[in-house]
Amino acid sequence: MRLCASLLLVGCSASFDLGVSGSAMVDAGPADGGGDPFECGARPLPPRLSTVSVVGDGTRASCVEEELQRAIAEGGNVQFECGSGRVEITLTSPIEISRAVVVDGEGRVSLSGGGGTRLLRIEDDASEVVLQNLSLNLGNADTGGAFRVPSGVRVWLDQVVLTSNEATGSTAPGVAPNAGGGAISVAEGGELVAVGTNFLNNEATFGGAIWSEGRIGLHAVRIRQNLALNGGLRQGGALAITAGEAILCDAELRDNRAGEGGGVFVDGASLRVDTSIFRNNPAAGADPRFESVGGAIAATAADVTVDRSTFDGNVAIQGGGAVAVRGGNSRWENLTLVENSASGGPGGAFSFDGGSHQVRHATFVNNQSPEAGSAISGEGVELVNSLISGTGDPCDRMFAGVAVAQTSGSECVPGALVSSELSGQMERTECGDLDVFVPSSGSAALGGGDPASCAEIDQCGEPRGASCDLGAVER
Repeated sequence: MRLCASLLLVGCSASFDLGVSGSAMVDAGPADGGGDPFECGARPLPPRLSTVSVVGDGTRASCVEEELQRAIAEGGNVQFECGSGRVEITLTSPIEISRAVVVDGEGRVSLSGGGGTRLLRIEDDASEVVLQNLSLNLGNADTGGAFRVPSGVRVWLDQVVLTSNEATGSTAPGVAPNAGGGAISVAEGGELVAVGTNFLNNEATFGGAIWSEGRIGLHAVRIRQNLALNGGLRQGGALAITAGEAILCDAELRDNRAGEGGGVFVDGASLRVDTSIFRNNPAAGADPRFESVGGAIAATAADVTVDRSTFDGNVAIQGGGAVAVRGGNSRWENLTLVENSASGGPGGAFSFDGGSHQVRHATFVNNQSPEAGSAISGEGVELVNSLISGTGDPCDRMFAGVAVAQTSGSECVPGALVSSELSGQMERTECGDLDVFVPSSGSAALGGGDPASCAEIDQCGEPRGASCDLGAVER
């Protein structure tokens, strides 16, 4: 690891119809603030169709599986006339989708597989499928309990809730029972875009909510209490990305659990994260054959970029309480890392093993490890313009694999300030819905950044000056 001189160590102790004729899918494009679904920025808008198919005759009893299959086969914008109140349609077999279609439940319709069937079978010729204002519950399949996105198809989820779906794996003789994507699996060449969508209590052996080998863009999603623990690989409590790319914008991953990568597992793929929260995700598998590393994110030979995000209370048994990285390349910028812990290994916040990595403008508070590296463990890391506090460890245990000598007075690293008082160097403030930390008045962190390495904005999106502060947030 290279510790830059600018490092401060503290405490070393909406949908619309365009009116186009025919039934071809119409791209809504950037109208009304719509943005690129695979970039963070303006909210992407799903397309619409110009024709309408209706499920039901105005009564609850008319909204049944057969009527839904008929309407989807006709294509167009599928709407529901099921009377007042909510309605659940229980499926005995998957609904087949073989053409472009928009299904809008208007917040009143749930599809349930009863734990016995996949909900949707999306065919290769569907091209583009939009699911809006729906609940998709209790789907069950070998992979993708709710549905699988095949190659050449883009699926949009807009204000959808996916709950208690499960991938159970193949039962064929001689086939390993690994099951990917409790709710959704995305094939190579497939695309998934989710906006304002919730994933809750889905389960698989890898990718408790989503397993992707394609391309996914997740915007303002909430992914909570998903599991990848039973049998098989036990990777990616929320997401397993094993090829292609994944983009997370304004996402919350909370209380997900796996053996490796309690929140996200990424292997040989690209992961980009912006303005997101990883909270209370444990990597804590019981099987000793598998490592329990990376409470929030575990990455192997991957290309990872994470900006303006918070890691809070994530746990790993063996190392990398928040993040564990093996090889590859990664950049971590404008981060707040609070009370993450590696209960039985190094790297309370970060664990790095090979590759090339940079951590810039990060604030570390009270991250813990019983071994060396309570903040960061590993080599090949450039740490720039960062602020570290409250670990309770001496400096030589803050960084594993780094030659750090305790010198006279309060110095821990030449050119860096060492203080045992958190309150004297940083204080809590708010950044939107987040609690973050800013340098205290009079702290050496104020204006202490290396000007050549100052980022343009901070975690809250505020501009940094030419003489930037250390840590994630400017005062």
